[in-house]
Amino acid sequence: MNLSLTKNLLLKLTTAAESVATKNPNLPIVSNILIQGKDKKLIVSATDLEVGLVISTPLSVKKEGDALVDPRTFNSLVNYSPEDVVTLEKVDNKLCIQQKNYEASIQMEDLSNFPIIPQTNKDDIISIPVASLVSGLKQVENSAALTSHKIELTGVLLKFNKGELCFVSTDGYRLSEKKISQKSITQDNSQQVIIPIKVVNILLKVLLDKNGDVDIYTEEEQIFFKYQEDGTTTLIFSNIIKGDFPNYNAIIPKDFITTINISSKDFTDKIRAASVFSSTAVRHINIEVQKNSLIITSKEQGKGDFKTSLDVEKQGQDVSFSFNYQYLLDGVSNTNTNNVILKVSKEDGPLFIQGHDSKDYFYLLMPIRE
Repeated sequence: MNLSLTKNLLLKLTTAAESVATKNPNLPIVSNILIQGKDKKLIVSATDLEVGLVISTPLSVKKEGDALVDPRTFNSLVNYSPEDVVTLEKVDNKLCIQQKNYEASIQMEDLSNFPIIPQTNKDDIISIPVASLVSGLKQVENSAALTSHKIELTGVLLKFNKGELCFVSTDGYRLSEKKISQKSITQDNSQQVIIPIKVVNILLKVLLDKNGDVDIYTEEEQIFFKYQEDGTTTLIFSNIIKGDFPNYNAIIPKDFITTINISSKDFTDKIRAASVFSSTAVRHINIEVQKNSLIITSKEQGKGDFKTSLDVEKQGQDVSFSFNYQYLLDGVSNTNTNNVILKVSKEDGPLFIQGHDSKDYFYLLMPIRE
């Protein structure tokens, strides 16, 4: 291998791959990234057997070759290099990083043990604006469980319905649903898959602020996301989580005893203030709605207490409840609206949060029961 390219472009590719190549003591080979110069392209790949990434970009390659290296060491050395252009050259079993008055050699790993990167040429694809994909995932990602004995809760459900793509996640304490209209989804029979939260985080990192469309397609037990921009192709793939996602429609309230219209900023400011006296373990604050006032209180033993109120538009009964303040902040901020609607179906029931005049997203939060 012998090739040269800008430092910024190289780091853009290898840093993205590093987010996939996590440390795995049981299979250390997947902690590395594969760098290839072939077919007039630079190709950087990484996989942990469940999630993977392949980025290729056009490049004049002096000598083809490949190298399997630790991304943390490699990226540090490239980042500290003083010049704008970096030359990579494979010498024996080492990959050399070269600039004027700057040279480093990294020991390469045995490529024969690296997992095979899946390939697909499937034509049955769905193309959606990349901004819609990112927006949908961002609005539901924090409702997925980080760990759970129910593996289906550690991911995001994608439901491909005719003319619509739906994103859903739940950790058992809260539930998020976001719908986006997509004319490219033309099949009559709905399809749904659960993707791991890790691939969600990678998609958000790699595709944030991108333009154009992203192609989505499934094949057997995997899902692929393909994005192309200025000749560079990014392919992100993942195993589909096996499991039955909860029948969440059964728990969504249909009737409400109280409806509250409130400023998102005012509400979040008051919640953050109340969180100062909310214990780290429980993180709860108390909310009481009386007439057209919403009163927020919190108290922490040995530290202090807090009380504030703000005016709201209310219809229905006076109510009171306690919530995890961080979960409440997540729900309000995810609406992306200036005003939010809070709905309560019964005393000690879940809180239904939706943006004002917005029906494509909702957030359901279970109260803390003393």
